[in-house]
Amino acid sequence: MYVPDRPRFSPTWLASGSPERPAWLTDDRWLPAGERELYARASAGLYATLGRFDHGGTALLPAYVPQAVVRAVLERGYDVAYYPVSAHLSLPADAVASRIEATEPDLALFVDYLGFRDESFPALAERARAAGAIVVEDCARAAFGRDREGDPLGATGDLAIYSLHKTLPVPNGGLVVARDVTPPSPSGTVPERRDVFTSGLVGLMSRLGLPPTAVKGSSKPARSGAEIRDAPTRADDATLVRGPGRATVRGLARCDPDRVQTRRRDAYRSLRRAVADVDGIATLTPPAHDGACPYGVGIRGPDREWRDDFYRRVRRAGLPIEVYQWPPAARGAATAGAQRLRNTACVLPTYRRLPSDGRARLVRILEDSLAD
Repeated sequence: MYVPDRPRFSPTWLASGSPERPAWLTDDRWLPAGERELYARASAGLYATLGRFDHGGTALLPAYVPQAVVRAVLERGYDVAYYPVSAHLSLPADAVASRIEATEPDLALFVDYLGFRDESFPALAERARAAGAIVVEDCARAAFGRDREGDPLGATGDLAIYSLHKTLPVPNGGLVVARDVTPPSPSGTVPERRDVFTSGLVGLMSRLGLPPTAVKGSSKPARSGAEIRDAPTRADDATLVRGPGRATVRGLARCDPDRVQTRRRDAYRSLRRAVADVDGIATLTPPAHDGACPYGVGIRGPDREWRDDFYRRVRRAGLPIEVYQWPPAARGAATAGAQRLRNTACVLPTYRRLPSDGRARLVRILEDSLAD
């Protein structure tokens, strides 16, 4: 059995006519109101759109955040400060509010982790805005999701960013939605031939039930989640802001948001039910409400050794699993909750429902790894 972590672009789609911008890009049912622009990567779109503001000053970011986001903010001239994230992948509201008051940020970024909005976020966003901050809502893995009130995720931020290539069957793709400015148009497009070839190969291996570990062996998360790294840097030419290529545009045009949302929600619910009652782990993501479009089930185990061993076992079985270590770029990002997430958490992606034998196998691996 082999189930990839993410949906994959099918090379056969290249024969389906000229690429078109997706119809859902102008549909307010699926995206918050504002000016919308596609980029090859969401972080590049964030970097480009921040240039429309009087940037500089202090940017307040969560301690658990991808380095690409930190890099984009740094390159716009901000000094970066951090607020804590709990080991339950949630916002400690009082502590975050205290950081907002202490730093008086010019930019505040919040993450809708794994497709869910933290219940404290709207009030914290208003607090940051009252302090004079641009509010960025990072919806990287939350495309087509809505909150419990039915509003699209991203509607709270002055800017919302989406990493479409992480949730949809495309090799590239990032989206920026801006409330009060117009995101700049990208300069050219990225080449995608290698991405298309790789995606086709992964699809073939999936159909054959041949996991990549059968070819290149099992691995473990490669980077230390505890090491404090230097602030991320980027080569001069990497700041060029490019758009997605022909394959990505074609893949996005084929996506039906309603179908994507329904399949993800159903797959998430079935997998969460299967793993939530296993003793010895903490389930980090909540039950999926109607309108949710979850990326995956977040879980946290006892320690780093267990997490890495569980990761290897799941990989060998050909089942989907991801780890987000996001090494801290400064000591302020190495808070206790964020470090615990880096070292003990993993994500079971749910872009499609696992077959019943796959879910049962995953639960057995989980139980066995905790028993050993």
